[in-house]
Amino acid sequence: MYKCHRIMSSYISKTQILSVILYLFDTKTFIWFFFFFFGFFFLFFFFPFFSFLFFVFFFLIIYLLKKKEYLEIV
Repeated sequence: MYKCHRIMSSYISKTQILSVILYLFDTKTFIWFFFFFFGFFFLFFFFPFFSFLFFVFFFLIIYLLKKKEYLEIV
């Protein structure tokens, strides 16, 4: 019984992770997160100052996109 519960809980957690990934993939935000994580960590290791600028630029873009979507909804 415990083994079955463990298998089911791992299956549920995997499906939850998959559903979150699919949700991000359905939205345009997935592209921005993909761009952010790879770009930020690459720049962080090679150019620390530029990584900070990239971080600010990324969140500014996300803020403007969310604001635009909010205005389109309203």
